[in-house]
Amino acid sequence: MLSAIVSIALAGVAASPETVRRLLNVESSGCGRRPKVPVGELTIKDLRYTDPAIGREITRQYQVYLPTGYNKSVAYPVLLSYHGWGGQWLTFRHGFHQHGNPGRYITVYMSGMGDSPNKPIPSWNVGNAGDLASCVPEAEGICYESCLLLNTCSRCNSYTCFDDIEYTKRVLAAVFQSACVDEASIVGVGSSNGGQFLYNASVELPVFAGLVPMVGLPFEGPHRVAPRAPGPGLIHWHGDADLIIPADGGLSIEGWLYDSVSAVTRQWAEVLGCSEQTAVYTTPWDGEDDMVCKAYVCPESVQKPVVFCILAGGHNVFPSWTYDFVAWAVDRLVPPRAGSVLL
Repeated sequence: MLSAIVSIALAGVAASPETVRRLLNVESSGCGRRPKVPVGELTIKDLRYTDPAIGREITRQYQVYLPTGYNKSVAYPVLLSYHGWGGQWLTFRHGFHQHGNPGRYITVYMSGMGDSPNKPIPSWNVGNAGDLASCVPEAEGICYESCLLLNTCSRCNSYTCFDDIEYTKRVLAAVFQSACVDEASIVGVGSSNGGQFLYNASVELPVFAGLVPMVGLPFEGPHRVAPRAPGPGLIHWHGDADLIIPADGGLSIEGWLYDSVSAVTRQWAEVLGCSEQTAVYTTPWDGEDDMVCKAYVCPESVQKPVVFCILAGGHNVFPSWTYDFVAWAVDRLVPPRAGSVLL
């Protein structure tokens, strides 16, 4: 008989270091060396390169934080944080680095492009530019300048068309060369459009050990996302009364069409070889804000959690313990060896 409780000790198995190095065309060279960024300080870094989608030279930024007590002989997991649509990367959900201490992981805050008309609205490219299947006819989208350049505007447009996969690759490559990184322990956390982007990124750039999408889901139809086997672990977070990106999927109040939490996570579990059966997944916050987490039941050979957590609330369901939850999720998703001293 299958147990009704799934142990919180279940840990993810990451993409192999060899795969990560091949996809990024770089390996972590910061181990055993003095770090190239200050320890215990949030540091803004610039990247200057030609965006392959637009064909223009651009400057993009990211912010990196090495934990206090950083040890150059320790390979650290990396947490990449993707803000939501319109979020300001310097202020939006900007506490993850404070909960990775003492010395748990390196935090990187990513910055979406805000090339929208009239005023900057930073966003992430989720591949629906020019599409008519991800929204209803009454939807009123926004065509970003980058999409205008590519002639890919439609009523469903709402995000940038800059290449955020290339941006992510370049940020990771820079971090790998700046500090000692466990290449098999990259975790992405994203809110709303940032969480939506993570689902796409995990397919186009399979370097993640795990994902923590928060109130973000793929669009319905041709934009449905399925991970490549073996795929990263997944801990999805959503409010039960979200009208912007409904947990049950379908039509949002803004006119866009989304997959459901159950459909996305079930498909994820299927790729990993898990059953459709779920069991309670215990957390330190069970019952807080009526949160209930469930995990798909997997064979013992699958050491990756596929979990969805439903809370009472809408699209801004981020209680005071959100940062602690994400830090806890990182520990569930990275290999047990992560953060160990190199021999």
